[in-house]
Amino acid sequence: MKKFFNKLKAKLLYFLWDSRKPFFTVFFAVIIICFMISSVSFIVVYSNTGIFFKECDMNDYSRTFEPKKIEIDFKGNGEIIIRKSESVNIDFDDIFLTDNYYSYGYQINFKDNYEDCFEKKKFEFKDEFIDSLEVLENDRGETVLNIEEKDIFAVETFKNNNNEMVVTFKEPKDVYDNIIVIDPGHGGMDFGVNGIKCMEKDVNLKICKKIENMFSGSDKVKVYLTRNSDDYLKDEKRVFFANQYADLFLSIHLCCESSYDFSDKTRITYIDDDDSDKFKFSGRYCSEILKKSCEKYLEIKKIDIISKDNQENKDLKAFSIFLEFGYNDEFDENKFSDKAAYAVYDGIEKIIG
Repeated sequence: MKKFFNKLKAKLLYFLWDSRKPFFTVFFAVIIICFMISSVSFIVVYSNTGIFFKECDMNDYSRTFEPKKIEIDFKGNGEIIIRKSESVNIDFDDIFLTDNYYSYGYQINFKDNYEDCFEKKKFEFKDEFIDSLEVLENDRGETVLNIEEKDIFAVETFKNNNNEMVVTFKEPKDVYDNIIVIDPGHGGMDFGVNGIKCMEKDVNLKICKKIENMFSGSDKVKVYLTRNSDDYLKDEKRVFFANQYADLFLSIHLCCESSYDFSDKTRITYIDDDDSDKFKFSGRYCSEILKKSCEKYLEIKKIDIISKDNQENKDLKAFSIFLEFGYNDEFDENKFSDKAAYAVYDGIEKIIG
């Protein structure tokens, strides 16, 4: 047997080298290299029964090399579809939305950075609802879709059967059952009462922001503020905002004796209007509910309810209540604003039912 292998070895060496046949030498070399490469494509898997070979799953292979991609598909009429490839690990139920209505904007916030998955960073739309969508990165390195609206709209989102996220923009009154426009009185160069420790405009804004935050997760009530910062607003703009959106317009102030003196009295003034279709309850009824809440949470013993016709601002058509909180410079501003905000929140909750 040994002689046989020696003879075979001698013939192979003669064939490959001594016969000087380069074509066959290269041919056999290529065959050997191909065999070695093909053997690498198998994975050695150890099991209880020993060693066996398993080829790679083609589905795993294609999934590994699938590009990570997120597409923005604009359908018109205020509808956007966001779709992703399977390789992008996003749960559309895990995102959150931010309504920046005061700057005509809306944000879709992801909890990770997916900026490289988008083919473009900005999308322009020709639509009556939205102008554009821009892919941004926030301070935490997370991806944000910033949408510019043409007006203040309500947004609804859902997942369709293809696991795509559908975003639709609609008129607020087509989505929300109750819209409360809350007006933080004064602002900017209009200080209101300029007390020793604080200015009325700042306390009003602090109360109203806390009310808005309390209703942020409500399915019954949508709250809009006429101002979200220390801005000066003309009365005409506040009135337009109220008439455009409000089921109830609630203006928040501090009660005063003069431009420099707060009053500890609390007044609730409602506009007496015969048009009962604007809201399902009367102004007197709503004022009584708010009065009870203020008495409970602010521990106020005497609150005046005043009925007033709309002679001062005849352009105001929305169902309106003006609430002037009794205040004193000895009060703690943060504690007072907490109690005042909760009194209004509790009152509105009881009015809406």
